[in-house]
Amino acid sequence: MTHTPSPDLSAPLREQLAYVPEHHLPAVVSQIVGHNLPPAQVHAAGALVEHGITLAWANRLPGFNVIDLGQYRQLARHFHYPELFHKAIHQGGDLRNVTVLATVTGICILNNGHLHPRATDRSS
Repeated sequence: MTHTPSPDLSAPLREQLAYVPEHHLPAVVSQIVGHNLPPAQVHAAGALVEHGITLAWANRLPGFNVIDLGQYRQLARHFHYPELFHKAIHQGGDLRNVTVLATVTGICILNNGHLHPRATDRSS
């Protein structure tokens, strides 16, 4: 199931963060509190992450062509949401920087050890 950031900035923070995997909520909330982000910036950063994931999928390497957008989005969120959100915060949540988030997302997926075990980790 795919959620997008809540456009209602008066909604409770939990509703605005419905798209964040539950296991990443503490890290994301810590970033929000640590950067003292107002709701509009939380929303903008979340939107930037979502658009960055979509663009990364559109530009994915040929080996990932079997993965649909929903699967790619789930992978990026499940494994890398806090780092993507952190990058989005530092990009000011500005959608003009979507290529930066797409590049970071693609690199994260490409270097994900859970998706690409090292040769020494494989059974013969």
